[in-house]
Amino acid sequence: MKGIKGYFSFFQASPFDLTSITVNLTNLDNRVGPYHVHQFPVPNSVGSSLCSNDNVGGHWNPFGIDTTSQSYPKGPGSTHDKYEMGDLSTKHESLKDKNEFSKTFTDFNLPLFGQNSIVGRSVVIHNQTDNARFACASIGYPGEVTVGKAMFQSPVVGEVWFTQLVNNPLSDVSIFVDLAYGNPTKTQTQNHNWHSSYLPHQFRKG
Repeated sequence: MKGIKGYFSFFQASPFDLTSITVNLTNLDNRVGPYHVHQFPVPNSVGSSLCSNDNVGGHWNPFGIDTTSQSYPKGPGSTHDKYEMGDLSTKHESLKDKNEFSKTFTDFNLPLFGQNSIVGRSVVIHNQTDNARFACASIGYPGEVTVGKAMFQSPVVGEVWFTQLVNNPLSDVSIFVDLAYGNPTKTQTQNHNWHSSYLPHQFRKG
């Protein structure tokens, strides 16, 4: 991560417990400040724009908290429901003016279970001076996973991933959708229904 070494670790014993966040980072070199959970995982590719909005999306904010409101907290101290769910640095503590950072926080609004889970998303660290995206990493799963993929080639192109822990058939299934219409000259359409079919595609009769 551009010279930064260390990790973010998230632990929640059950959907009814608080989430513990451990941050252990070195070689920050006073370069960075804010850090947030973003919507999507970092793609498995090489390039300078891995942390871009096209790849990892914006802040994870499932409840639509308005960060431009005058009532939005400027730092730690408010109840966690007042912040964007993924706004970790404002909720807890910034990395600004630090070379090393090692702390553990408790968060009651950062689930690792259910539809708002942060598992499979990403953490983005931002530049201290201009808030540009500096480094990012995906939030991994707590164990070996199995992944099912549906791949589309025409007229829709892209993939849908279904991810679940191998040794826990009762664990949540994460669904990651990366689809686009293959012909950009056509008029865009919206609100298409989609579902999983009982039989593989080649065996369907209609």
